[in-house]
Amino acid sequence: INKKMVNDNLLLIKVICFVLVFYIISSLLEYYIHKNVMHCDVNGRLNKILKKSILTRMTFFDLCENHINHHKEVKPDMKLTGDKLKGSKGLFMRWDCVIYEIIILSIILIPINHFVFKFKIVNVFIVIIIASLFWCYLWNKTHPQMHESVEKIYINEGPIEHKTNFQKLTNMLLDNHKNHHLQKGDKKGNYNIILLGADEWLNKNVTEVDNTEYCKTHKSEHVCK
Repeated sequence: INKKMVNDNLLLIKVICFVLVFYIISSLLEYYIHKNVMHCDVNGRLNKILKKSILTRMTFFDLCENHINHHKEVKPDMKLTGDKLKGSKGLFMRWDCVIYEIIILSIILIPINHFVFKFKIVNVFIVIIIASLFWCYLWNKTHPQMHESVEKIYINEGPIEHKTNFQKLTNMLLDNHKNHHLQKGDKKGNYNIILLGADEWLNKNVTEVDNTEYCKTHKSEHVCK
């Protein structure tokens, strides 16, 4: 009986540790994708690498350009500048993003599981699929609400349904995301939208917006007026 109790406790500890590792990796992944892909440098090294492959070219440019357009359309009060916008496409995560999320998490987590946790690969892969779907689903529910947008995405485009209300979660995440939009230039941060954490760990958590230096050379932008 004691042996069984010990084994049960070890399993629980392993599960808890796996969940913590999963969250840390997912938060870092959201941070790096948002910072380096969605806020792409068109002439940067990453852009040149990704656009060479037919597997990443279309998704990368869609994700990058749509998100940049989205930032251009966001006003200081977080609302968009109209109802039907080119930039509104940057509100959502689509099915191709889910697939890439599953692939990247699998590449990272399956080796870690093999050497550390030793759970069945099938179970780990199922968890990765569910987590990737749920992350994109939460993004598609809360991100438009943060911008009070009337735009919608449908199930053939990405994971979504239009009945469940996530307004309480949106309210919890809103200030963090608002500072992401309001802070400009080199001090921009708050790249985590759903999975908070990595911004704090990497010293990119913006709690007070300061565009003093940025506005010296960008006086025409909304945040500088």
